[in-house]
Formats: sequence, structure tokens, C-alpha cells
Amino acid sequence: MSGWKASCKPGAAVSAPKRSKWTANAVLAHTPTGDRLTRQVESAAESVWQRQAQWSRLASILFVRFTRRRVTNLALLVAAAILGAFASYPSTSHGWAIVFAGVAAVALTVAGYIQYALLSDDKMDRNSTVRSVAESLKAEIYRYLTGVQPYDRLGDGQLLARAQAIEEPALPFLVEAQQLSRVDRPLPPVRDLSSYLEVRVVSQRDWFLRRAEFLNKRGARARGFQIAATVTAAIVVGLSPVLGNKIATAAAGAAAILAALSAYVGTIQYKRIAKKYTEIRVRLDLLLERVRIDDSDAARKSFVEDVERVLHGIN
Repeated sequence: MSGWKASCKPGAAVSAPKRSKWTANAVLAHTPTGDRLTRQVESAAESVWQRQAQWSRLASILFVRFTRRRVTNLALLVAAAILGAFASYPSTSHGWAIVFAGVAAVALTVAGYIQYALLSDDKMDRNSTVRSVAESLKAEIYRYLTGVQPYDRLGDGQLLARAQAIEEPALPFLVEAQQLSRVDRPLPPVRDLSSYLEVRVVSQRDWFLRRAEFLNKRGARARGFQIAATVTAAIVVGLSPVLGNKIATAAAGAAAILAALSAYVGTIQYKRIAKKYTEIRVRLDLLLERVRIDDSDAARKSFVEDVERVLHGIN
């Protein structure tokens, strides 16, 4: 057995790691001064953790909002294409052709506004900035709780200063984050490298494994839907000359083709994300294989930095 699991075997000498920065705090906790200092540390960590929660919630809200706008934009484009086909069909009356063309024009106008104003590069950059701040604050809290350099258990001033520096790129969005209702949540139960491995690294590794399997299954279903939609489109278009209602036939064919294209795009997205998640899981496994609980302070710091860099890279 290798890696951190081997170093955690019962009775192993490494069960008592090298001088931990947390040891001093454990001793101080038995004194009145220790109680006060511990409360100060917890207060600083909890403050940053709650700020991270606000940024994380804002990032999730922005992501959902952005996704809905993309779906709305796609729906408007599809509707405009179908209505345009109706308007140009030979058997469509002049009055209905005007109606179809007018509604299609409105749909395209609204879609153009969404693309210009709501799906702009600035909006995408805002989403990325807020998400990056949220993940960076989370990484900083885990470094602090694990006790790796430069934190020394009572380094609340360092933590707060670092948190402020991390938040600086997202200051234009600070008011929006602060307006969200506060949701209190406990700090992660991390007190040393061993608990960091369980709470942060192993749990994330397992999550990526499950998520990659789920996305691969979704991708397979989307692939099946794509094939079915393509076959349906081919049949409908092939039978259109002998079918009675040509407008309905054309609409069904157009809808089937668009469904096939949408499914194809979805398949590519599922596979791309699943591949990325699998790569992250493999990288975390490799890091777990080389870590030792009794590593030097510098080695433990390097390990935590590597883990947080891998996790931050997915956002």
C-alpha cells in the first residue's frame, strides 16, 4: 500500500506528524488566553467562509441566469426558422405569410438583443470573475484550516488580508453579492492534513468519478436521441411529396433536423465535460499516491497548493 492511506495505518509512526502548527492552539485552548485567541481565529475563518458562500451563491445565480438566456436565445432562433419556413411555403395564404414573417422578425430582434446585451463578453467575464473569486476564497480557507504555510494557526490577519486581495477583481459586483440573503454554514471539519485529505481531496475525487459516469450516460442517451431525430427527419422529408398537409410536414421535418443538431451539440458537451472530470479525478489520484502525512511543512504546503490548483482549474 502506498500514499497517504499507507501512512495512516494503525500503529504507524506517522500517526503523530511532525510539529504541527495546530498543536500550539490545542494547548492554548486550555487557558483563558487560549480561549480568546481561538475565538478570534474562528471568527476570522468564519467571516471569510461566509463571504465565500455569498460569492458562490452569486456565481450560481449568474450561471443559471446566463444559461436561461442562452436557451431562450436558441428557442427564439428555432421559432424564427420554423415561422420563416411557414411564411415562405407556397400554399400559405398571403395574410398568414405576413403574420408568420412578422412574428419571425420579432423573434430574431429579441434574439439579437439577448446576444448583444445579455450574452456579451462582459457578462461572460463577470461570471468567470465571480466564480474565480468564490473558488479562490474556498482554497484559501482550506489552506488556513490545514495549517500549511504561510498560516500559523493564529494568522487571522494574514487570512483577512489575503481574502481582501482575492476579492479585489470582483469589487464591482460586491453590492450584488452582499444583497443576497446570508446563509450560515459551518466551517469544513478540517484541522490538519489528514482531515484535509478526507474532507477535501477524497470527497472531490469521488464526486468527479460519479459525475463523469453520469455525464457519459447522459451523452450516450443524447447520442441515441440524435440518431432517432435524424432518422425521423429523413423519413418525414422523404415522405413529404405524398403527405397531405405539406406545411405540417415541413415543420415536422425542420423540427426533427433542429432536434438532431441540438442533440449533437449536447453529446459533444457531455463528452467534453466528462473527459475533463475524468482527468481531474486521475490527477487527484496521483497526488494522493505521493502524499505522506509526515512530510515536511514545505512538502505539505506544496501538496495542498497542487490540489487547490487542480480544483481551481475546473471553474
